[in-house]
Amino acid sequence: MDFRIVLILMIGLPLGLVFIVLASQAWQAQRQSNAAHDWARTSGTVVSSEVAETAIPVRRNVSLTSYRMTTRYASNIVYEYTVGGSRYQSATVHLGPAIISSDDSAAKRQAARYPIGSPVLVYYNPSDPKEATLNPQAGAGTIILWLIAFLILVISVTVIAVILGSPPITMK
Repeated sequence: MDFRIVLILMIGLPLGLVFIVLASQAWQAQRQSNAAHDWARTSGTVVSSEVAETAIPVRRNVSLTSYRMTTRYASNIVYEYTVGGSRYQSATVHLGPAIISSDDSAAKRQAARYPIGSPVLVYYNPSDPKEATLNPQAGAGTIILWLIAFLILVISVTVIAVILGSPPITMK
């Protein structure tokens, strides 16, 4: 039996599954962003604009069991808008996964861009008005998902090509 096939299954299959999961998440976010360009629009008002801090566990150096808490930052912009006489609130600025960072400067810039009381143009889903965004473009989280999925695909194909290009591995 040629064990190259076993190697391909052990390495290529998990990488392929990770690629499929990431690409499908990126695809869903991209589809929602593309659809949002055609959503109805209304005016809204920013009711809250701040930098939110989140504590997350991070593994210490090379330890598998020891963690420390670290702070990550993201902007939290809440806006109100009215559709068909009903008032809604949303905190979605970009569609797709949100980005949190150890550096608060990007979150501060975004919070400063949407000061409390400022008017905003709200894109909302006409069939579900509580689904809304301030920017229908795909966010940085979606772009990062696409890049990581592509990188994993390239690694998978490269690993499979190297394994197939090597001499057969047989056991006697």
